[in-house]
Amino acid sequence: MTGMVILVCAAVFAAAVGAQTPAQAPGAQQQPQAPQPEFIVKARILLRNGQLEEALDVYREELDKSPKSVEANNAAGVVLDLMGKYEEARKYLAKAIEA
Repeated sequence: MTGMVILVCAAVFAAAVGAQTPAQAPGAQQQPQAPQPEFIVKARILLRNGQLEEALDVYREELDKSPKSVEANNAAGVVLDLMGKYEEARKYLAKAIEA
């Protein structure tokens, strides 16, 4: 279970901080990306500026509206993990996996 949580955390962290897509072959057409929800965009900016508490607040606000949001639960878990709040992080990550 621990290995799975670490794997999920790593994948979500990459998404949470705005990982770039891999380079494409020359001449290949780039697929348009779906627009990100506003809460994701807002929280990513905060994360890039090192404002973990504020980003966590954004995710929690989204979870007040949509408690089963995979994206918000995942991201909240990752932020809590970065803050060293591992037990609380596991709760959010478990909710994301269950959803």
